[in-house]
Amino acid sequence: MNYYFIDYENTGPEGLTGIEKLDGENTLFIFYSTNADKITFDIHIKLNKSEAAIKYYKVKAGQKNALDFQLASYLGFIIKENSESQCKYFIVSKDNGFSSLLSFWKERGVNLELIINTTGQKLQAPASAAKELEQKVSELLNDSVNSAAIANIITSYKTKQGINNALVKLFQSKKGGEIYKAIKTLIADKKGN
Repeated sequence: MNYYFIDYENTGPEGLTGIEKLDGENTLFIFYSTNADKITFDIHIKLNKSEAAIKYYKVKAGQKNALDFQLASYLGFIIKENSESQCKYFIVSKDNGFSSLLSFWKERGVNLELIINTTGQKLQAPASAAKELEQKVSELLNDSVNSAAIANIITSYKTKQGINNALVKLFQSKKGGEIYKAIKTLIADKKGN
């Protein structure tokens, strides 16, 4: 039996990619909150096509990492409940914070993986993600000399304003502004305008 613990607040609909292909040997626990409680008709259809058992848990938001703590607690409960069985467990999330949880359970012989969707796709290793971002920056700006520094700024700041300020500080006002405009597609997911 395979058990999937979906961090829907983190993955959104992408975490459910491949759900329609899961058979009856799979159980999904979808943890969601008021911050992430919407699905499209396409996802609804895929959920209905899936033969997997699907259970939903609405988490009361308000505290930082509330969903993560409840998901982790329930994972431990299900592992204990199935201690006599050879089960596989998957946390579906892009949150690397679950890495310590993986280590904890792997040390105890539990088959647990962190994946980003139900197809089993793994979270890209941070080093290769950084290299990929650096390559994209280099291609956008046609500048391999400064691409590592710019990619580092992008990953270091959570807001567009923070990125812009860091670029201006490093490259001065005019060039920093030009770089900021050129990389806007790479920072679309950052907070701010």
